[in-house]
Amino acid sequence: MIAIETSEIIKEGVGLLIPKRQNFFSIEERILNKSTGKVPGMRSMIFETIELGETHQDAIKRALREEVDMLNLLSDTLRPVELCKVQLKEGVWLYAYLLPIDIPDNLEISIGSTDFEVANPGWDMIDDVINSEVGNLRFRPGNREVLKSYKRFLSGNLTEPDTYLSTIDEIN
Repeated sequence: MIAIETSEIIKEGVGLLIPKRQNFFSIEERILNKSTGKVPGMRSMIFETIELGETHQDAIKRALREEVDMLNLLSDTLRPVELCKVQLKEGVWLYAYLLPIDIPDNLEISIGSTDFEVANPGWDMIDDVINSEVGNLRFRPGNREVLKSYKRFLSGNLTEPDTYLSTIDEIN
């Protein structure tokens, strides 16, 4: 069953996909957040709530500073590519972006200033997430949809950002 897109937005966030070959950068969540389906122990690409007055770009920069120490990956000329928007729950939206850069093999990653929220930075296989069962608690809701849009982007079939409703795997 697909939920109807609501016009009332309760909460918005950004997601940032940082791919490297067949993998993507991920962290382990340490905090419970029922409104976004986040459970401690889940792995996820970088997600960050958009604060009042922030642009998506501002929230991405803050996420790269607070969750992981990777702010140096962004430059004033680099523009993340919007892949999709995902309705995590009614009124809760994730806007996902691809960071289109080559990641050096020797990139050192450390947890940012909010080390109480996330842990264990590393790389997960893209296909592991895409091929996992719906409802699997290993990966945070929204990751599968973002990675499906990324695969469409790589194949040249993503002409505009995808929209997913209620994190069901059908695109509308």
